Amino acid sequence: LEFLPLLCPNCTFALDLEPRHEVCRCPNCHRALEVSGGRISPTDETAPRSAGALGERRLPFWVFSGVMSLPGTPAIGGVAGLRRLVYEGGVGPAASTGGESLDVWVPAFECRQADKLLELSARFTLFESPWEAGTEVPVGGCLLSQEGARPMVELCLLRALAVAPLIQASFEKQGRFEPTSAHLAWIAFQPVGPEMQEARTGAVLTESLLEPWW
Repeated sequence: LEFLPLLCPNCTFALDLEPRHEVCRCPNCHRALEVSGGRISPTDETAPRSAGALGERRLPFWVFSGVMSLPGTPAIGGVAGLRRLVYEGGVGPAASTGGESLDVWVPAFECRQADKLLELSARFTLFESPWEAGTEVPVGGCLLSQEGARPMVELCLLRALAVAPLIQASFEKQGRFEPTSAHLAWIAFQPVGPEMQEARTGAVLTESLLEPWW
């Protein structure tokens, strides 16, 4: 066992890490920091633009960018290629990478229904229009570090492929997804009655599902 000094590596300010959280935020320089493998290190993050509605809540997702491959098909990069594959059953020239990466979204927060997390992941992974960059600084940390989220990547991609069972089975047996980079994205959900909704994708999440188990 080794003691981990909870000090910001950027400004040496004392950190306050929530129980079970693997990402915290420095209260002084506001950088997001991963606590993983006995180390504390800064991580890349974005907070896409939102309407800034009253009661808005930002939920964290790890976005793994990379290339997907299936037996007998060109490498698939970009959401357009993925959508063509699952909705039309074909790959075609536009599905091959050409330098473009496919983004797989992994929720980094706790939810009482695991299926709901996978549903959100699939919806965001298959969403065609990118989020516009915002200038807001996120608040707080989150449950999973990049290392903690990585084992979930293929499971989330399998859920996105569920609309095409044959392709899903092919990926499960012999497919691969090779991530080349990852960043943390804080997506805004607005309250709509007892639920929370992400405006661009229409994804809905009941707020009570986010309450802690204890």
